[in-house]
Amino acid sequence: MNKINNKAFTIIEIILSFSFIMIISVGLFMSATNYKNKQQKESAKRDFETYKMNLISDIYNDINEKGLSKIEEKETNKKYTLHFCNGNSKNLEISSNSKSIIYGNNYSLKNPNNSNINKIELITAGPYTKTTEYNYQSGGIQQTEYRYTRLTTYNITINIEDQLLGNQKIKLVLSSFKNETH
Repeated sequence: MNKINNKAFTIIEIILSFSFIMIISVGLFMSATNYKNKQQKESAKRDFETYKMNLISDIYNDINEKGLSKIEEKETNKKYTLHFCNGNSKNLEISSNSKSIIYGNNYSLKNPNNSNINKIELITAGPYTKTTEYNYQSGGIQQTEYRYTRLTTYNITINIEDQLLGNQKIKLVLSSFKNETH
């Protein structure tokens, strides 16, 4: 009697094998896509933090070196002038295409196609006056001197809309003060 040799795959086995390979391939593809999206988002976060730190550092360096006298609004939610104690001033403004902040330098967004700068908000608190009394003797006579400190606090918020990160804000708290003696 002849025996039939059944060493070949059946159509069902081939379809099941192909299905398992496809499921594994789709899973690997989805994992790779998720990893790529996560990397893009992390990269965008790092770029935004670098952008933010460079801008904040430049503004705070000017204030530490020159002293802030006042901030004046030039164009609603778009342009402000920072006046310094040495008489100089510098504009903080959104560029005409809303893709960068101009403050001495042009601080362009890393991914301008995915980001947009909406507005700069300024909230002013003050001026507050603090009076300090100093008593001292001069030539045997008791003297009193009054020192006044006028303090104004400015809160600046720059609103940036980013497709990957959503709405982001750069917040600055700046103070100007003026000492007077009477």
